[in-house]
Amino acid sequence: MHNIQGHAQSLPRMSGMFIRNDLVASPEEAKQKQQKVWGQAQYQSISNNLAKAGMTVLIPQIAVNYRDANHQTFYYPTKRFQATDTASASEQAQLGYALQSVKDNNLGVYLPLQLSETTWFQALYNHFDSKENQAFLKESATFSIQIADEMMQLYESSYGAQIKGFYLPFEVDNANLYEGKALDRWIEDYLQPVTTHLRKLLPKGRIVTSPLLYTNLTQPSSKDLTQWNTMWQNVFFRTELDTLMPQDGAGWESASADQLGAWYRSMADMITTSNADRKLQGRSATVELWNNPESYSMSGSNTMDITRLEKNMQAVEPYVQRHISFSAHSLMPMSEDFLAGQENNEAYYQAYTESQRIGYVPTKLVQKPKVTYDVQNQNNIEFHVTRVGDETGYVLYRTIAGKRIKIKELNAEKEQTTFTFTDNQVLPHASVRYELMAFDAYGNRSLPYTCELSLPATIADGISDFSKKITKVNAQALSTGLPVQTLTFAEQSEGFAHLRLDLGKTQKIQAIGMSFVQDRNASIRIPATIQYEVDGHAYATAEQPSMPQIDFTKPVIGENTYQAGEYWYWGFPRTAARGRVVDIKIRLEYNVFLFMRELLVL
Repeated sequence: MHNIQGHAQSLPRMSGMFIRNDLVASPEEAKQKQQKVWGQAQYQSISNNLAKAGMTVLIPQIAVNYRDANHQTFYYPTKRFQATDTASASEQAQLGYALQSVKDNNLGVYLPLQLSETTWFQALYNHFDSKENQAFLKESATFSIQIADEMMQLYESSYGAQIKGFYLPFEVDNANLYEGKALDRWIEDYLQPVTTHLRKLLPKGRIVTSPLLYTNLTQPSSKDLTQWNTMWQNVFFRTELDTLMPQDGAGWESASADQLGAWYRSMADMITTSNADRKLQGRSATVELWNNPESYSMSGSNTMDITRLEKNMQAVEPYVQRHISFSAHSLMPMSEDFLAGQENNEAYYQAYTESQRIGYVPTKLVQKPKVTYDVQNQNNIEFHVTRVGDETGYVLYRTIAGKRIKIKELNAEKEQTTFTFTDNQVLPHASVRYELMAFDAYGNRSLPYTCELSLPATIADGISDFSKKITKVNAQALSTGLPVQTLTFAEQSEGFAHLRLDLGKTQKIQAIGMSFVQDRNASIRIPATIQYEVDGHAYATAEQPSMPQIDFTKPVIGENTYQAGEYWYWGFPRTAARGRVVDIKIRLEYNVFLFMRELLVL
């Protein structure tokens, strides 16, 4: 394994990067998003810049985007599945472009299998309990084997020297395979048949998986480590999978260097044990631990600064063989015509390569931003920033009652000279201190612009209006989409969102309930509490989590009745109320992505 003291340089080095085929614009997407379709030149540019940065690997993430049995998007020219392939000619060319660019730049590649992201996560969160979920596993195994065969038939003769193994894009996490028979089903119905076949196809190739590791910004407990490592030791003992490369928690969203060392130190010990197990089985002791330090935000619009990226890699460097980062779209230079929203890639790439060249992340001067602010529509505080240098972004902090939290981080687009920040979590009467700093690609920050103000009693607390006139409240569910402010949690902190629903007229209300998309270990989280008000009067407060099922054919009784189960938040007052405007105040544990599913007013 790598040893920091044994390195010629003091900084860990990335061995390669992923590229997501479905981030590449099809002709339809290009027209809609005003992007150009990727061709061979764009892949050549990516691979050439990887090679210039000392990297040796490119992993296209997806070979097939599988919607259902009758609709698939192939990123190579399939023969076996032409009847169900919905891909355009440009989409079918993507894997071939990647392979040719890899060959021309002397890189290695791991062939990807398919992805059916929505169906996969639904089945995973169900712990593969239902017959439908189990059938999906078995069908996915059959499909994976078929497309692996087809890719090798198409590409082995021309790119055999570049193909180093296979990448399994189905992602698991450290939460959903511990219960019931979930792990056994995943191993027996998917991993065993697929990895056994891949080993026969490419006996000396590696079979790589990159699971989601969520640390939740806390140190792992002994139970956390035992569950995770027992699961993977089981996988290595029973399948041909031989490379574990954690992602997400090892990158932008839910971990810092402080937590990563404990996870990876424990995993390294597990890898050693797994190799000993394989020797006792008479198998090759080739299991390795790699690291996937994601370098972009979950919104896809920001790139991790090089200081933080290197600190995360340094924390795990003693325990891993290599670092392969998701994703090239966040670090490799590329015209915005081809990669929308990644306009500072050139700066981050130069910062990474310079840091590698000199062996440390340099400290550089970042100029203090020019800032003004005003109160907009008695609803929020709006900050106006003028570019003063070569900064790649800005960050805003707010302190209330001694608690300092990060509000927002904004990517500074290259051609833009003015930027706007809005704090839509303001509180009436609050005494607030704001700090706004510019930063560069290395992670250097300017001195802060600061201001202190007492918010007026008239200011509204960031209401997101969602008005819909309803003729019969008790019979209608509202699918809200994303009516509330979407928040990210690069740093652990609390926040809130306020949703207002106008029913159109005064109506009788006997219960209010909301449901949320949620994985307690993921970047999508449910609220801590929800407070319901009707026409400005307290109605009910629902704690987390809420009632799993309600029989609406019977009278709703009790006050805030709830129990662990699904992610519904119900408010049940002792007597029905009458009103028109429903205010829903959502208190969050973290600044998070908040995805509401349904809102019911009964």
